[in-house]
This record gives sequence, C-alpha cells and structure tokens, in this order.
Amino acid sequence: EEGQARDDFEFPASLLAPLATGEFINFESPAVQPIEVSADGRWLYVANTANNSLVVLDTTGGLAVKKDIFVGLDPVSVKIQPGTNDEIVWVANFISDTVSVVDVALGKVLDVIQVGDEPVSILFNPLGTYAFVVIQGSEFVPDDAPPTASPFVNLGHLVTINAVTHEVISN
Repeated sequence: EEGQARDDFEFPASLLAPLATGEFINFESPAVQPIEVSADGRWLYVANTANNSLVVLDTTGGLAVKKDIFVGLDPVSVKIQPGTNDEIVWVANFISDTVSVVDVALGKVLDVIQVGDEPVSILFNPLGTYAFVVIQGSEFVPDDAPPTASPFVNLGHLVTINAVTHEVISN
C-alpha cells in the first residue's frame, strides 16, 4: 500500500560495495564554497582540494590557468576580501585548520591564520575589515592550555578576525 514500508526492499550490491579498494584510498574534504569570480568577471578563483592549492583562471582566455598557489591541506572555500580590488582572496583549509590570506596578483600567501578545527566557510563585512570564519569542529586550543573539566567538546563556532591585522578577535 502507498505510504507503507516495504519489507522486500534490498539495496543494490553496488551501493553496499566500498567506494575504493587497495593500499591507498584518497580522502578529500567536501568543497563548501570552492569558487569565486572577480567583480569584473575576468578572474576565477578555485579551491583545488586534491592539490592543496588556489587556482587562478583567466576567463578571457578559455579558462587558462594563470597561477596555482599552495595554500594548505584540503582547501574547501574561497572568498574575495572586499575593498582589495579583488586581489586578496581568503581560503579555508579544512585539514590544516587554517585560513590562508592570498595576494593573487603576486601569487603568494601573505599570512596563515590558525582558526580552529575544520574551517568551512568565510564571510566578510561589507568594508572587508572583518572576516567571519565558520568552523565545524572545536575552537582553537593552544597546546599549553590546561585540560578542560568537561569531557564534551563544543562543536561549531564562529571565529571573528580583524581582516586588516589578521588577528583573531573571538572564537
């Protein structure tokens, strides 16, 4: 009957089989916001998770790769910082637990900011003076911090960063 659970349903064998086999199984974090385009539409910035890099593509030349900049382990999100003439791009690195600040005109990382476990998304205020980073794991705890009394870890935080000085203001 309609709306009733079926007792005779079986999952196809292909859904139950492992996705990969062998000595090496590649693992990549899921992309969250992996693509940004410059205001003028000329430049495309892409998180290349498998290569741990930010790829800069020129849209006027059939998506020609202009730069491939190492940023950190498993980049999953990119965001152009407002007020920088689209030259500063921030990248959330999921496994590195960092955000890389990249000058795409120079093709180099200007700073790497420790933000906490598993950053997944970056937003800016309209002036580009503050960055807000969503982390899905626990907040950053220095190695020399005393142990906490609670066995439970709070998951998911919003980290605020001064986008001018790159100082973490709150986490």
